[in-house]
This record gives sequence, structure tokens and C-alpha cells, in this order.
Amino acid sequence: MTKKSVSKKPQPSCTGQDVTIDKRRRYLERLRDENSLLGAMLVLAVVAILLVNTLFWTQFTRQRNQQEQSRLTVVSRQTIRTSLQTAQNFAATVSVRNVGEDTKVDHAFPISEDQKLLTMQITVKNNTDKPQQLFPVNHLYVRTEQGDFARLQASSYQKRPLQAQKLNPAQAATGEISFALSKQITKPLLYIDTGWDASTPIVISVTQ
Repeated sequence: MTKKSVSKKPQPSCTGQDVTIDKRRRYLERLRDENSLLGAMLVLAVVAILLVNTLFWTQFTRQRNQQEQSRLTVVSRQTIRTSLQTAQNFAATVSVRNVGEDTKVDHAFPISEDQKLLTMQITVKNNTDKPQQLFPVNHLYVRTEQGDFARLQASSYQKRPLQAQKLNPAQAATGEISFALSKQITKPLLYIDTGWDASTPIVISVTQ
């Protein structure tokens, strides 16, 4: 019995063009995968930065609120000293003497007719362990329970005005200060608010 021969179909041969197309396809796929990976990494980096930034500001805000609340609590419980007492906190020691009223007319630094010039001598000592700057015009002011507020008032009759200066640890500065107040004020309170090392104000009653 004669066997029939089976003819094999010829296999298509790969041309140079097919090889080039295949290489391009693989290159584009690899490039797409690399771009996808890079994009994912960038997204993760942005998310991480936003998360860290949010956590930082949340913690910062919480600490600031706690410090402010603590400061308000301490100020609300602040002991009011008199001009015959020495007042202090961990940052400064303050004493006030010779509280009075200057009735002389000061043509160089005039005040209104409905005001009086409250004068006194003050000593401020640095209790911290580092040098501190004393700025009387910023650190000293007078307030009342009624909400009145007064900054320093210059006077040509002061013989030894308190100067702005640097105070080394344990160093003190002494000088005269004055405030122009309404004649209706009877219970003025002197605030020594240096803010040294985040300290709270020292309050002294300077009633005559």
C-alpha cells in the first residue's frame, strides 16, 4: 500500500521590517511602564510631603494654643504688687519707688488739660541666664480695670530717665518713667511686659 506524502506549509520568514516593528513595540511598552512607575512615585512623594506638612502644622498649632492658654491662665491669676513691694517672675525682678504726680507745665512735652503726669522711679533686673534687651517704650505701660491704656510719656523734668539698654544676667537698670493719664483714673496698674524667655507680665499698682 502506497503512503501519501504530506506536504508541509512553508513558515513565514521574519523580515527586517518585522524585527524593527517588534523592537519599537517593546521599547514603547517599556517606556510606558517606566513612565507609569515614575508617575506613581511622584504621587507618593507629593502625598508624603502633604502629610508631613499637615502633621507639622497641626502639632505647631496645638502647642501654640497650649502656650497661649497657659499664658492667659497665668496672667489672669497674676498677683498685683504695690509700689512698696518688690515684684518678680523667673525672668525679671522689678521695684518701683517715689510714685507721684508732676504738676509743672512741660512746654517741651505738653499733655492735655484733662490729663495728669504720673511719675515714678523703677528698677528692672535681669533674672535669666543670658543677656536681654530692655526697651522701656515697648515693655512698660499703664492699664486700668476700666480699659484705659497709656504708653510712656517723655518729660523734660526727668533727671535720670530709664534708657533702652542691654542687661546681662543679674544686671539691673534704674531710671525715671512717666505716663500721661486721665485725671479721672484713680487706680493705675503698671505692666512690666518684657517677654524675656516668654515670661508673663509683672503688674504693680502705682496708686499715689
